Amino acid sequence: MLIKARVDFKKPNLKALKRKKFTVVDMHVHSRYSDGVNKIKRIINRAKKLRIGIAITDHNEIKGSIEAYKSGKVLVIPGIETSSSEGIHALFYFYAIKDLKSFYKSVVLPNKVRRDFFLRISIKDIVKAASKFKCIMAIAHPYAPGWTAMFNKVHSKIVNKNLINSFHAVEVLAASNLRKRNLRALDLAEKLKKPITAGSDAHTLREIGKAVTYVK
Repeated sequence: MLIKARVDFKKPNLKALKRKKFTVVDMHVHSRYSDGVNKIKRIINRAKKLRIGIAITDHNEIKGSIEAYKSGKVLVIPGIETSSSEGIHALFYFYAIKDLKSFYKSVVLPNKVRRDFFLRISIKDIVKAASKFKCIMAIAHPYAPGWTAMFNKVHSKIVNKNLINSFHAVEVLAASNLRKRNLRALDLAEKLKKPITAGSDAHTLREIGKAVTYVK
């Protein structure tokens, strides 16, 4: 539960966490299958070197997640980051790769627009569809600048209590985000009494592992 969680706003000491027998995962990584710059092989090798797990959460795409999962070289949590028709980003983590594939095939793929970053489906309908799968739905970088954040003036008429409560967790640490925005995200999670996640939101190799989620 959130009340037992600890959040450190500093560079994670990955070696120390591993020595203490924590499972450490970067929950937000992008590959060249969306807007990242690296191939999955290089990302996996980096994660292996750091001795951490990863979740490949490409925008509206799962090829990278499947490829990473099949490698079997590091712990990989099947995942995806969707971009709704309104522009809101959300993170989805699946317990089984088959469920990620099914979600993608039935929800994401039919709503993809060629050469367009947005899906043709609202955040409300994405969440409704995802709720039928065994997965964890997390609010991605809630106060990030621009239209990708759930909480801003642009989306104030879309986001309501029912939608917010549908999510299981809140991403409170995104390494690409400003500290003050991450602090606001943490405050949101505490008010909602939601579990928390952290990830680098890496688009390059150097960013991987800059923010992680760890648990015994």
